[in-house]
Amino acid sequence: MQKCVVVILGPFGSGKTTLARTLRRGGAEERSITINHFDSKTATYRLERVRYTIGERGVAIAGTLRSGSDGIRSIEGLQLAVELLLRNSNVVVVDAFRTSCRFVEWLGQLPVPDLAVVFVLIDLPIEINVARLMARRAASGKLEAQLPDRTYRHLLSLRRRSYSIWEYARRRFVREPRAFLRITEEFSPTEAAALVWQKLESLTGTSRTVVSV
Repeated sequence: MQKCVVVILGPFGSGKTTLARTLRRGGAEERSITINHFDSKTATYRLERVRYTIGERGVAIAGTLRSGSDGIRSIEGLQLAVELLLRNSNVVVVDAFRTSCRFVEWLGQLPVPDLAVVFVLIDLPIEINVARLMARRAASGKLEAQLPDRTYRHLLSLRRRSYSIWEYARRRFVREPRAFLRITEEFSPTEAAALVWQKLESLTGTSRTVVSV
């Protein structure tokens, strides 16, 4: 099977990490590497521990099983994890909320022959995002009648960011083979994972056209 990257987009409470774990298929081992990279925000070099997960069946996650790619603090660390995992894994899953248009551009220029890329947007109603986020906060001891205004505004910002990156990728990502898949609330994680695998199999078979749902 040729090399593939699955980029999952969505805000907090959308099920990005759940989908990433469901795509994994079988057992997994978490590992880490410490890198020294240039931080463009502070204009200094800094050390960062980058965690990643190696699956048994050629599927890897740029991040951990618990928090997915959100556990990687920088875009530089995320890019290094993807490059590292593509050396020995067939499918690399990225589900970071910090994925950006810059990351989309970088992925389009990654020197991996015949790299297949599937962009997945988890498109849920805001009410589901809020309910899931409140349940997550309640589990950590934060019992609230509603989300704090600051948290709600941050959630809205991340939703807008996800849609913006999705539209940017649809317009500007021209590398082939590629596919775009929108997941709505009617699909369970298992059903959503099956749809992603269908896209991957179609891209790595005879078809080299854009598939969009």
